[in-house]
Amino acid sequence: MTKVVALEIDEEAVEKKTETESTTEVGKGPPTTTPFRLRNKTIHLTYWQLLFAKCGAEFIAMTLFVFIGCGAAISGLTISTYNLEIVLKTTPDQRQRPDVVLAGWVLGTSLSFGMAITTLAYSIGHVSGGHINSAVTIGLMITGDCGIIEGLMIILFQVF
Repeated sequence: MTKVVALEIDEEAVEKKTETESTTEVGKGPPTTTPFRLRNKTIHLTYWQLLFAKCGAEFIAMTLFVFIGCGAAISGLTISTYNLEIVLKTTPDQRQRPDVVLAGWVLGTSLSFGMAITTLAYSIGHVSGGHINSAVTIGLMITGDCGIIEGLMIILFQVF
């Protein structure tokens, strides 16, 4: 059985860290880390470790999104094309409208893309923010909610 591990920011450790940073001399304190609670332990990740965790999550999510969405579109199209050939070969009094067959394909593809993006955003949202789309990342960079280096790295991992 596979165990699911979630990372959460440990708020108490962040408060303790800011208290100790204010009392230590500049440049002599511990390296800057972000505390995360993993199972029942608190772990500290550096900026670069956290950035690569975000990039990895975005890479996996974007890969799965394209695989699930395009796979559903292709399989739905082949099934709809097969059904359309059957519809066109029948006698005129037994025919269904071809646009009804294609409307089912469009609806199925839309639902698969929607369910995929929702599931993936909920799955990786706690790690990377759940951007999944480069346009969302660019928008967050413009508004200042995502740093320039962080945004460019995430876009790089989303595209490739």
